[in-house]
Amino acid sequence: MNQHTATFWDSQQHHHQPVTTVPQRLSGTKALRIAVALACIGLAGCAVKPEPITTEQQVAQALSDRTQMFANQEPVRGTITLEEAIARALKYNLQQRVTLLEQAMEDNLLGVHNLDMLLPKLTARAGMQTRDSVAASSSKSISSGRESLEPSTSQDQTTRTADLSLSWNVLDFGISYFNAKVQANKSLAAEERRRRVVADITRQVRTAYWEAATAQRLQPEVTTALTQARQTLDYARQTEQQRLLAPVEALRFQKNMLEMVRQLEIVDSDLVVAKSRLAALMNLPPSSKFDVVVPSESSLVAPKIVYSLDDLENFSMVKRPEVREEGYLARNSVLETRKSLLRLLPGVSLFAGVNSDSNSYLVNQQWASAGVQVSGNLLNVLS
Repeated sequence: MNQHTATFWDSQQHHHQPVTTVPQRLSGTKALRIAVALACIGLAGCAVKPEPITTEQQVAQALSDRTQMFANQEPVRGTITLEEAIARALKYNLQQRVTLLEQAMEDNLLGVHNLDMLLPKLTARAGMQTRDSVAASSSKSISSGRESLEPSTSQDQTTRTADLSLSWNVLDFGISYFNAKVQANKSLAAEERRRRVVADITRQVRTAYWEAATAQRLQPEVTTALTQARQTLDYARQTEQQRLLAPVEALRFQKNMLEMVRQLEIVDSDLVVAKSRLAALMNLPPSSKFDVVVPSESSLVAPKIVYSLDDLENFSMVKRPEVREEGYLARNSVLETRKSLLRLLPGVSLFAGVNSDSNSYLVNQQWASAGVQVSGNLLNVLS
């Protein structure tokens, strides 16, 4: 009789527990569905649409760029010498300024890699977790399959956690060391690229300067010769019409004059754009008016070369920026190989931190931890 009563009581208790928990689970599922639906609606409202740049924005950007291109430049005063033209080009040329910014960026990246190599990782985390029901659990007998204890919990429904950890990986230090070495070579390569740009600009300015000086000296003479050639061509056509010469001789003379006019027009066009090329190299507006110093013929003396051809070839092989840049890039190829071999080693991490948990059931809600961890991917050997 007592055994039957105990069995009946256990069955009633077993059927009574799901009746109280099913509505809570259903309400939690409904709330989860509502939250997911609201999240989908919010994400749909955040869809990004393409926004083309308007014409007004393009015009404003173009005016701003043009103002910045020629801002903070020393105005041209008087005639420009070759030395001043080279100095202006090296100071204001846009390509030279771009290479300076690239070199500064590579130098700053070197500082970043040095800090990444020396400093450990300091990670701060904080979070909150909540649930609609109590995280309760109970024990069950293995032999009888019945619950042996009342459901109990050791966790609050809402908990807040925070931790601050400091870690340092020996393998990451080695890889960061090679990354810093690679970046140092990139910084030196950027310096060589800047030297190459300086050499190219100097050579172009020297060529453009002498072309501008030639144009300034010969422009009046070429203009006069072109005017006279066109007048002579007109006289030849009139002579042909008046039958003062034989038709074959008149046409041959007109052909020669047309060829002369064409050559003079080519020379005149080259002389006209000579100063424009020099102005572009010095980063002056295209409409700038300036004169260059034209040296006298007596001062134009060919320089004496004191080096032999072999000396010049050896000097160019040592000082040529392109060759030096390739040397730094070859160093990086070796360092990349060593870095790949270093990745085969296992990583050793040292870590320490402080932790906090708002769970009221914990005996120690704040604690400190420290340890060491060794890890490695065995498949890296195959790759």
